[in-house]
Amino acid sequence: MLVMVAVVGGLILVGLAIVIGVLESRTLQAAWGRVAVVRREVEDRARELDQRELAMEMREEQLDRRERRLDYREELQLGREEALVRLEALDPEQPV
Repeated sequence: MLVMVAVVGGLILVGLAIVIGVLESRTLQAAWGRVAVVRREVEDRARELDQRELAMEMREEQLDRRERRLDYREELQLGREEALVRLEALDPEQPV
């Protein structure tokens, strides 16, 4: 009788260990699934930020080019005005 109780108790303990192992496995599997989802979200967000940064850099380059063009136009205008002043200084009687 005592042997039977010990065998049944051992089987119950083995069964509980199996149930606990299965539950733990499912919990870990669910946790790793959540980790994978968060990782994908972080990677997507990083790609989005990279694209925004690239767009901002391209916009800055465009603005820099526009500013250089305006500076060049100002220099041309100043050069033109200076040339007109020099021409006028050479012959003030000639209309420019």
